[in-house]
Amino acid sequence: MKRIGIIGLGTLGSEVAKQLNKQGLWLVLCDIDESKQISGLPFTTNANIILNDPKIYMVVELIGGYHPAYEFIAGALKNGKNVVTANKAVIDQYGSELEQIAIENEKCLKFEAAVGGAIPVIDAIQHSLTGNNTKKISGILNGTTNYILTRMHESLDYETALKEAQEKGFAEADPSFDIKGKDAAQKIAILASINFKTKINSEKFYVRGINSIGQFDIRYANSQGWVTKLIASAEVKVNGLELKVCPTMISQKHPLASVAYERNAVHLQGDANITLAGEGAGKAAATSVISDVKRILNGAKPERYFGNNEYIILSNGNLISRFYLRFDAVDKPGVLHHISGVLSDNKISIWKVEQLGESNSKVPVAIVTYETYYSTLNSALGSLDRKIADIRSIIHVLA
Repeated sequence: MKRIGIIGLGTLGSEVAKQLNKQGLWLVLCDIDESKQISGLPFTTNANIILNDPKIYMVVELIGGYHPAYEFIAGALKNGKNVVTANKAVIDQYGSELEQIAIENEKCLKFEAAVGGAIPVIDAIQHSLTGNNTKKISGILNGTTNYILTRMHESLDYETALKEAQEKGFAEADPSFDIKGKDAAQKIAILASINFKTKINSEKFYVRGINSIGQFDIRYANSQGWVTKLIASAEVKVNGLELKVCPTMISQKHPLASVAYERNAVHLQGDANITLAGEGAGKAAATSVISDVKRILNGAKPERYFGNNEYIILSNGNLISRFYLRFDAVDKPGVLHHISGVLSDNKISIWKVEQLGESNSKVPVAIVTYETYYSTLNSALGSLDRKIADIRSIIHVLA
């Protein structure tokens, strides 16, 4: 029987180990924490024992982070072992490099669980949907932020929703990686690289998180029949490839609008429009890890996911969108005239303006623009007198 080494026994690794053990597979486990041992299974705290054991056929890397995960994956491949990982950070940063090492050593590198948890979106893009000619990918790729925004639409404030997400295990003690959109950025970079057969990493495009969103913004979205989501997207434009991660107000009729709580979803637009949805994190991702393990055990061959197509990645300033803007404005005559005048001077047209209520000594004012360049919006906001009107939220509008 072929031996499988599992490195990393956190929530996901422990679940994978337990399920594979139930299926009678021969496992060797590794974690720096000796308390993670599973009764009856070989265990070590030294990953090199697994990497250098010629009897181990496959390594499952589930420690996360860049290092030493990269070294473990590269070392396993060079030592003639197939590799399965759920590590989005390593695949985002080093995916094409590790893939080349795998090809050169005639071994498989699979990473379905790196994006979407239990949703088989990588397999769909790589295999079953290759004929769809997908030109745009948009998704809810982070369960933490989706849970928080869902609860905010149910009237919780941001801090309470975040605390609840942490108590339920959907958010880390330090949630900044999720809240600031970095987790979703790594995932959309991987999907875009696979779909467009190129090499992109998440440091190259526009990312905005949800940490400035408040109940004023959520109530405004509700009043318009919109839902606020953290949307990650990649789309081929005439002048290049547009990638972004940003809070976005979408219509309640949008395919992603009903994706609630910690669930994830990906919407693919091509010859057909296809939405894949499911559980996005934690133990649910074990399904994807085990699927990759089974594919390799059943004779899967090495394959390329990435490619050498070259695209111009559109700069932040060249992004075009409608924007929702919330200002804390001094409650006195002429303030709205000042805001609208600055926007007008920068040739930004206003679709709607509304006072949202009272906030201490200032009045929350919401403005929704027509489409404009992000660089133009930045220039306009830089011209505002912040003593009169201070910008508090910037949310994209897709509705």
